Amino acid sequence: MSLKEFLALLLLGALPSAAHAHLFHDPYVRVYVIVIEGLEREEVGAAMPTLAGLRAEGAWYENANAVMPSTTLVNHAALMTGVLPRRNGIVGESFLSADGAPRAMDSPDLLEADTLVTRLKEECLAYVETATILSRPPLYNLFKAGGGQRQADFHQRPFPGIEREPDWLGMQDFANWALYQPTPQFGLLSLGDGAEAGSIDPAGVAGISPARLAVLAHADAQIRYLIENLKALDFWKDTILFVVSDHGMDWSLPGGFVSLTPTIEGAGLMPDEFTVVADGAAAMVYVHDPARIETAAAAVRTLPGVGTTLTATSTPSLADYGLDHPNTGQIVAFAAGGSRFSDPSPIENPYPGNSGNSAAQPTVLLVSGGHAGLVGGATSVSTGGQGPMSIAATVAALFGLAEPPGGYDGTLLTEAFDPNALTSEQGPCAP
Repeated sequence: MSLKEFLALLLLGALPSAAHAHLFHDPYVRVYVIVIEGLEREEVGAAMPTLAGLRAEGAWYENANAVMPSTTLVNHAALMTGVLPRRNGIVGESFLSADGAPRAMDSPDLLEADTLVTRLKEECLAYVETATILSRPPLYNLFKAGGGQRQADFHQRPFPGIEREPDWLGMQDFANWALYQPTPQFGLLSLGDGAEAGSIDPAGVAGISPARLAVLAHADAQIRYLIENLKALDFWKDTILFVVSDHGMDWSLPGGFVSLTPTIEGAGLMPDEFTVVADGAAAMVYVHDPARIETAAAAVRTLPGVGTTLTATSTPSLADYGLDHPNTGQIVAFAAGGSRFSDPSPIENPYPGNSGNSAAQPTVLLVSGGHAGLVGGATSVSTGGQGPMSIAATVAALFGLAEPPGGYDGTLLTEAFDPNALTSEQGPCAP
């Protein structure tokens, strides 16, 4: 070890411990969650050699799925709370607020389950350094302080006036925090360039375009940058890394849109009797007269390009999807693969790449790192692993937090770890 590396370790309070085999009250543990927005499982390959290498050294969940609707806010909320929308309150990207106007679901006041940051801040007996560095303002807003939720120690605000913060800038901020703050640590980083590029890429219907490959390679390079720096400072042995996508992508041709508004009006409902809140390939319909719900739902079901339509009484129902919440529309529709919603008119959503439906539900879920609590070696898991929702339960167990009242809806990712690593008696927060 060089003098420079020794001094860095000394300043960070991170000199190696002689007893460092498991997570039992491990004061050095680094737990990082990196979300690559819109990444599809089949895209982890030659264009992403770092992720492919992590897959060869860790646990890869072959059938992980996003929570429905398979959108960004819904799945980041599921990731940070470990429960379905019915319990955490985030049922879509937008909803119809009490004043009758559509509103983004980007406020901590709407969160009805504690996030990992809140639990670490309020329940952990040891101090855990936390960071949340997020790709775009709605995510930043959702996880800031408010509504009883705590904010991470480092909660980086994206540049004002931009839709998404560039991946390289987000990683710079994340690495600067991770490498120069004391342990134990929990950090969440979302990389959004892939979803941004995918939404405007018209070549998506024909396969992976060169432009998308370049964006994926760039995201992979950001993760390689972090790992190389962790290894250079001998921190990789302390690291447990989750890599997940919030959703996949579904692409449609320019004419592959569905407008619910004209069809519902054609069934006899007046414009002031309902409101459509559409987000890509998912849409919620708020019907103001309960007696008219089934009429509107029947009209929606007849539309070409609509895959699944849910109500409280349908089969499957809103409850079957975990969407039985007061802020959910009385009707939730998911577009069929290759279609998107555009309401009230075709010009509202010209983007070929969308998420929200079952076609965008398969997600990447990978657990790797250098920590001795990991099983190590290529582990391919065909069962278990509920996508982003499994992460909160697993991270909480790693830190030694007890299950919250009602438990988690997500399952523990036990396949990735030594059995002794996932108990409430271990970790920095254990009694």
